[in-house]
Amino acid sequence: AASNNLLFDCCDAPYVLLLNPDVELAYEDLLRLLTALEDRPGTWGAAPRLLEADGSDQHYLYALPTVRALMADRLSLLRKVFRRSHDAYVQADVDLRRSQIVIQPPAACLLVRRSTVGRTLFDEQYRLFFNDTDLARRLNAAHECWYAADLTARHLRGASFARLPRGYDTAREYDRTLLRYARNNLPG
Repeated sequence: AASNNLLFDCCDAPYVLLLNPDVELAYEDLLRLLTALEDRPGTWGAAPRLLEADGSDQHYLYALPTVRALMADRLSLLRKVFRRSHDAYVQADVDLRRSQIVIQPPAACLLVRRSTVGRTLFDEQYRLFFNDTDLARRLNAAHECWYAADLTARHLRGASFARLPRGYDTAREYDRTLLRYARNNLPG
């Protein structure tokens, strides 16, 4: 989050591409993503369809979380109890092959309109996780995000974590950040 904010502050372009090091986006698709965002002045961002290394769809669209959804996400035993909340959170019924407005696109590959973001891109208390969730929560209050299913990017999921220091506990960081996000943004 801090590195992205630093880079965000260093440029003044009207559009900013957030792109993880483990994502491949063709230049032509980047230009088409830009056109998709420019053609929709009421949107804050645009995201392509993410593909696995083998070319299959990667389900990476979420709704904003609720307490029940987060509990079911982290504690698989609760998924049956909170099935509707969990399914709504992971957008289980979303057709990934249809372009549409989305609630929480992945920041792994996301083109954002600077004028809708404001001064700070990410809240730095969400270092690795939930920074895109918080960004979507803030920006959805006034705008929408477009999901362009006809544009694709290949996401080699997890490859960026290989760059973390040896012994870095990503699960612990995820849980710590999840609790922070819940305390800051969710009732109860």
